[in-house]
Amino acid sequence: MSTGPNHPFEVSLSGSFTGSPQAVLDRLSLHCSQCRPLNMREVVLEPRYWDAPGEGVLLRCRREEGRWSLCALMRPEPERLYPDVTVRAAIYSFVHSGDALAFASGLGYKRKTELWRKGHTFYRGELVIHVFRSEAVDSHSNQPVPPHREAPYEVEVKSAPSKHAETPITGVIEEVVEIRTLLKGLVDLERADF
Repeated sequence: MSTGPNHPFEVSLSGSFTGSPQAVLDRLSLHCSQCRPLNMREVVLEPRYWDAPGEGVLLRCRREEGRWSLCALMRPEPERLYPDVTVRAAIYSFVHSGDALAFASGLGYKRKTELWRKGHTFYRGELVIHVFRSEAVDSHSNQPVPPHREAPYEVEVKSAPSKHAETPITGVIEEVVEIRTLLKGLVDLERADF
């Protein structure tokens, strides 16, 4: 087994389900140290000009509790190296003042997707777990558009930014896979290329 990358990384799994989220919320509440409401705007940006298809760094901008965070995301490591989870280089930064989207535009990025995530955030060790519904953004008002009643709920399990520098990647992977096992039968969590 690989000792892991020698740079900041993000380990993740994601999945979706339909119906009531109550069983998932109850299960996570029993096994996580903390839960809070989630109301986050997320904008994913891509370079205006790509060197080659699939190359380049994506930039994920998130606004939560009045402040922006930026995350530079590289391509995921090959599945043959990490078959159970997505592992990618990820560098996080907080924007303490100013407009994060204008800053990203000045770096040569353009919007790829934009949405609001509304639901719950759970914390377990070095993991952040989001259970949410995505809401599109109205292009005229820049406000979220509520999803239709049958819209799926999404679950995203990720290693927390910059908290796992001293933990070997195998330990972080085990924690993420443990959440997959915990939610088995309620939601299938899988590798995601984004």
